[in-house]
Amino acid sequence: MTQNKEILSKILLAKETRRELRKTLALNQFATISVSLNIAGYPKNNKITQQFFDILLEDFKIFLIANRIYISINKKFEILDKAGNFYCNKIEDKTIDLIQLKLKTEEFEQHHKVGRLIDVDIFDKNGIPVSSNKIKKCLLCEKPATVCMREKTHSYKDLRRFSFEKLQLFMNDKQKKEVLQTICEMANKAILYEVAVTPKPGLVDFEDSGAHSDMNYFTFLNSSAAISPFWLEFAKLAYNYKGDLTNVLPEIRKIGIRAENKMLFATTNTNTHKGLIFIMGLSVFASVYSLHKNNYIFDSSLFINTLQKITKDIVENELKSLNKKSISHGEKTFQKFGIKGAGARYQAQTGFSVIFEKVIPFLNEKLKVNQYQNKEELNEKLKKALLLLIANVDDSNVLYRNSAEAENLKIMANLVYQGKKDYVELCLFCKEKNISPGGAADLLALSLFLFFIQNKYHKNEL
Repeated sequence: MTQNKEILSKILLAKETRRELRKTLALNQFATISVSLNIAGYPKNNKITQQFFDILLEDFKIFLIANRIYISINKKFEILDKAGNFYCNKIEDKTIDLIQLKLKTEEFEQHHKVGRLIDVDIFDKNGIPVSSNKIKKCLLCEKPATVCMREKTHSYKDLRRFSFEKLQLFMNDKQKKEVLQTICEMANKAILYEVAVTPKPGLVDFEDSGAHSDMNYFTFLNSSAAISPFWLEFAKLAYNYKGDLTNVLPEIRKIGIRAENKMLFATTNTNTHKGLIFIMGLSVFASVYSLHKNNYIFDSSLFINTLQKITKDIVENELKSLNKKSISHGEKTFQKFGIKGAGARYQAQTGFSVIFEKVIPFLNEKLKVNQYQNKEELNEKLKKALLLLIANVDDSNVLYRNSAEAENLKIMANLVYQGKKDYVELCLFCKEKNISPGGAADLLALSLFLFFIQNKYHKNEL
């Protein structure tokens, strides 16, 4: 009993301090607005309430701006005390209709997913609470909250359990959305970075179409835009997937086929990104799946393990036993060159080893995330990353177009990378020999995607 009195005393003292803050802010007859959490029992705060309150203030700030209500949300006036999280500030615009403002803030509470845990209070210039006379409902039932409090209808234990469950569900959903959106943003960014690198040997870039007479830079932009919505579909599939990973490939392929159809429609039946859709779709799935399983920390070994389970025996099952009459270019190169011509399937089945062994270490050394203001410098570094891939990958695109020059291309790319041969000479060689290292270009985009993820999720910051 003595302990309960001490706790109550501390809470009352904290509330008195809040009143004093409101009075201070209300000097010169300013109205005030405050935000707090309705947490039953004690303690009033923990890690999850603090995380939620930070998000709540940002959401509230956006709500006010969207409704053209200009009230500064300054962290300077946020406090944490024995009564929980609290924010208060003065309303500097004395022309604001406080009743209308109150109605608007109630709208914010009503539409927020945990609105019953949120209290937005407004006091006029005389320190009198502004009310719309709406009755706030109980957390656990539809009765007025004041009635349940007076009659002690619910225990503090039940109220607290409900409150923290709601907060946890909200935070989990928030985290999920942020991760999925970020992964999709990184996929799109990586694809755009790759096509922007100029010049590229035999490939489409900003200034030239390389060995491709049927496409150009804008064809790639059209295609990139068309396939961009599908990364979220791959991501959602991964986040929600509960089955055996060895059975998920057909589900991934369903999304990929629809993405290919959109690509072909956007490019008038030109194949700009078919291979990339395959490897990026797999990688978006594998990255989200592994992040979700690993507390949102990216572990390359877990990513690779996930990918290898998905693509288990894919070369054996889809290329070695091939008996279709109509087959793709990649499938034709496998028939002719064996594992050397297995292309994207082989790269995926091996967990994109060339990316993790060669390109990621290069990017980690040469690039600083979010410091790409110097486009010439970034362009040069990405050209070198592309050279690394051309020099180290058996590219089925190259084998299909000009297999006789495939090894020469790899040797030349390595010499250019070492600074022993001129880059422009390599570009001219590819154009003259009708060579397009499209597989390497796709792997560059994927390398950037994995580089972005690795740097973003190297620790749990959510």
